[in-house]
Amino acid sequence: MKDNFHKKHISVVIVCLLFLTFSCVSSEESIRNKAIEHEFEGPVNNAICSFIEACYRMPGNLAELSAYCMQYDKEHSEELNFVDQFTAQMHGNTPWDYFSKPYVSFVSYEDSCFLYDRKHKYGCSVYGTPCFWANHDWRKARTYSPAFLNDKGEVITFDISDFLTELHRVTDLFENRVLRIENADSIPERFQSQSFCLAGTDTTAYNLVLKYSKAEGVVGLSSKKYYNGPVMAAGKGGVIESLNENLNLDSLSLPLRDSLSHHMEKLFYGNDSVNEVYFISPLVF
Repeated sequence: MKDNFHKKHISVVIVCLLFLTFSCVSSEESIRNKAIEHEFEGPVNNAICSFIEACYRMPGNLAELSAYCMQYDKEHSEELNFVDQFTAQMHGNTPWDYFSKPYVSFVSYEDSCFLYDRKHKYGCSVYGTPCFWANHDWRKARTYSPAFLNDKGEVITFDISDFLTELHRVTDLFENRVLRIENADSIPERFQSQSFCLAGTDTTAYNLVLKYSKAEGVVGLSSKKYYNGPVMAAGKGGVIESLNENLNLDSLSLPLRDSLSHHMEKLFYGNDSVNEVYFISPLVF
């Protein structure tokens, strides 16, 4: 008798879990579809893109996006910024007011995020982080400045010129630079609307998206390889040669990452405010 009761109880629990899982997936898919169906590029896009530029990733939820907008507004209160524009265009609602509305839904993935406002039938879709754009659109990749975060994960201000000077100095120590072929046709259709890439083909630097931390040194920010096209090596003497398509670029970048770790440790020595730095660097060896 007890065994039958336990079996029935377990069956009910399993059915409930499956229902909740299906409902969650179904809800996320619905938000995504509605966001795309009613997509309008406006102030929400600007807020999300600002977060991505500052944190090198998608916002995980609306609370995190709201906190970022609030912090940004405090640090840029003396100038007209995207928060002011957001408030003006959203009828007096600040980002943190608007993102807390019960009719605003949001879903986030590794490479995209979607917001849907069911009251006003307003949708927002944003695709791609620096990890994607670094080797798909060099023009867009150049818009990403190094990002500095404290031990709370908050974006902080740091003299970017000192960092870039050191980055360029270290990369210039190496003899060869890896190049890749960039073609606008290689960008997936759903990303094309947010690309700056023009029609045609360019030979550009193969970029690494890196993270420096005092605990780990310099490591790759993403293990996913977004570019699978041909690569070449260009030496300082002007010699260009093809590289084997099976070449492990992570292994090739190890000397650069080791050198950057050493020099970044010296650059941030005694600076307790900077805990992590996200940045883009050409692959040299």
